[in-house]
Amino acid sequence: MYKLYKYTNNSIWVNIMRKAMIAIIIVTTLGFFIGISLYNIPNKKAKESVTKQIASNVNILEENKPVNSNEIKTTPNTIITTKVYYKKCNHVIKKSEKIDEQLINLKEEEFKEKNKEWDIKEFNEKNIIMYRQDDDYCREHYLLQDDNGCIAIYEINIDDRIINLYKKTDIVTKYLAEEDRKNLVDGVKVCGKEKLNKILEDYE
Repeated sequence: MYKLYKYTNNSIWVNIMRKAMIAIIIVTTLGFFIGISLYNIPNKKAKESVTKQIASNVNILEENKPVNSNEIKTTPNTIITTKVYYKKCNHVIKKSEKIDEQLINLKEEEFKEKNKEWDIKEFNEKNIIMYRQDDDYCREHYLLQDDNGCIAIYEINIDDRIINLYKKTDIVTKYLAEEDRKNLVDGVKVCGKEKLNKILEDYE
């Protein structure tokens, strides 16, 4: 009887231990997978964030990638700016205009070949800047004077001598300020068409 009771107690104990071990294994396994899941959630977000940042940096690098100078060509929208320094009068005459049709679709070397007398300071699809020096004086020296009550514009040389009449305006001098009228009697010297147009606007 004692042996049977002992055997029964041992059997119950073994079953309890077995169930306890199974429960421990199940809890440990669930804890392991839950831990991995919780660990991966922030890591996925971090990886996604890093991936997006790398992609963004790659795009920026691609956008800012320097263009090979051999690939740059002139277009119908290219603006050419010329700057000429005249040694006799120390003036620089600057002009900007749209490119000539014959110079469209040219690479830099091809463009230089057609403009050997110029020093190309800048060359890109939008703008070309050309520079050269001239031993003479610029042909944009003007003298404004009162001529029978209106402003007349004369072209003058390096010695301020009148070459010829450039233009007779409709600006009546009697309506100008007294100081302006006195200056126009003696003559007002102007260099450059831009300055000429500006001073005429001031008189009008």
